[in-house]
Amino acid sequence: MDINQFLTLFFALLGGGIPPLIWLWFWIKEDKNHPEPKPLIIATFVGGMIAVPIAFVLEKKAASLGLDGFLLGTPGKLFAALVVLVLIEEIVKYLAAQGIAFPNKHFDEPVDAIIYMISAALGFAALENTLFLIDGLSSAGLISQGFFATVGLNEVLINNNLRFIGANVLHVVASGLIGVFIGFSFYKHWFAKILYFLVGLGLATFLHAIFNFSIITYSDKPLVVFSHLWLMAILLIFLFERVKRVRP
Repeated sequence: MDINQFLTLFFALLGGGIPPLIWLWFWIKEDKNHPEPKPLIIATFVGGMIAVPIAFVLEKKAASLGLDGFLLGTPGKLFAALVVLVLIEEIVKYLAAQGIAFPNKHFDEPVDAIIYMISAALGFAALENTLFLIDGLSSAGLISQGFFATVGLNEVLINNNLRFIGANVLHVVASGLIGVFIGFSFYKHWFAKILYFLVGLGLATFLHAIFNFSIITYSDKPLVVFSHLWLMAILLIFLFERVKRVRP
């Protein structure tokens, strides 16, 4: 690895990883009354990162089966394709939390479902953002032009900052919603747990697909699109407080 490749990787890790870690710290602080073990949160975060290449392979497979044609079709076909793609992402993020955190003895209260789902989601977002930055920095050839290639750097980092913020908030809201429904059903019968999970997964997938569809369709109005996403984030915080009060 030469110096240019090293710097590209360094700045990509910095720009892609720090925002999700800040978000993770915020949500951990929300659970200050009964904090979760840091190693388990970190393991779930890493599990979310591992879910990225798994999602990529599954999405490529879906595209090879004809889904790519839908992406270039009518708005209805585009939305249907986005639903399939985001459903893959929501499932692999859930499986990261389900496989690592949920079987653990520390998964012992309803709000834990939200914490671990968000941990997996932010791990997913961290690697996704990092890969996006690596591609952007490499394509622009910024590092090879020198550290002070500020015009190009602004184009890659600043002009795309809404994308990074949006990806983090979007994954938090979508996976957090699934966690909310798992939390609401924490003390219920197994059949009710399945129903609640499916409702949460359906809502998360729908909102995720709507956001992606809006970004594509209304690319000239990003602030309007992102304002709706922030409203959903505020709603998630409200639901988080409600789940804290769930009792047997």
